Amino acid sequence: MAIFPPGTKLDDLHDSTPLAWTRGLQSNGKWSKAIGTYGDWGGFVYFVGNNVEKYEGGIKGRLVKFGTNEPTSNILEALPPGSRTIEFTPPKK
Repeated sequence: MAIFPPGTKLDDLHDSTPLAWTRGLQSNGKWSKAIGTYGDWGGFVYFVGNNVEKYEGGIKGRLVKFGTNEPTSNILEALPPGSRTIEFTPPKK
């Protein structure tokens, strides 16, 4: 999940800006087999434009670097500068 810098307004962000994604998405655009919600099968990304996309295997350059039209696989590059991410990791049993 993205945590945007203070004062960021969703109305000012492009529709392609990610808001939330299934657990385990790594900066290389692939889901972690160890902690991914669906292992390394893939996952889902929810965007500011209110659309949800399914990605099997990984993002594969299908995100857009923030403020550009340049494709990226790195979820961090798709977020506004100063954004943070948080991720729930279930407790080990």
